[in-house]
Amino acid sequence: MSTSTPHSHDPLDQVVVQALTDVHAQHQGLFTQVLVMVDSDVSFDDANSYRTAVKAAGSGGEERYSLTSASKGAHPRPSGISADEARLSSRDSEVAALQDAYDWIEGQGTQLQNVRTIHVLVVSNIGPCDACKKRLEYFCDDVVRLFDKHVEVMVDSVYDTAAAGTTMNRSGFDSTYGYSGATACTTASGKKFWRLRQEFRPKS
Repeated sequence: MSTSTPHSHDPLDQVVVQALTDVHAQHQGLFTQVLVMVDSDVSFDDANSYRTAVKAAGSGGEERYSLTSASKGAHPRPSGISADEARLSSRDSEVAALQDAYDWIEGQGTQLQNVRTIHVLVVSNIGPCDACKKRLEYFCDDVVRLFDKHVEVMVDSVYDTAAAGTTMNRSGFDSTYGYSGATACTTASGKKFWRLRQEFRPKS
């Protein structure tokens, strides 16, 4: 994991801090919330930006990001993720949260005029497992395709558990929660968190 700790003065500071607070308010377990901002709108009014409910582990199961479904529109299990790992993680909190966010972007987001940027924060108390990292990659690609590759898309995995980035055994197989290459950040208010960004920029 990156050891640099740049102080963040990004206007998203307050958004990140509030989302992490909401996630930790759930107490025990693994939780995820996804925030979608169109052209930097942070009103979360469901018209120009969107915030999912905080999803708990066990709330997943939606087919698109399960990695276990053969239904139309569902993503296949990628190489490097075993069938057991895909099945065991298919109800992880990221699965339901990503589906919720995708549904809003597909429905409302694509109806907005002159969209230039889509910025998504996938906020959790601990970073995604290896299977959920692939789900985030699929999600980013999905959003890019929804806008026919004409819109800048940023998908940030944000979490604040210091132990993330280490490999742990999960029901018989090893999985790494969080990213070894994540950047350590500090908000202006002193809140520490880690961020890994996936980004697509349209060709000029």
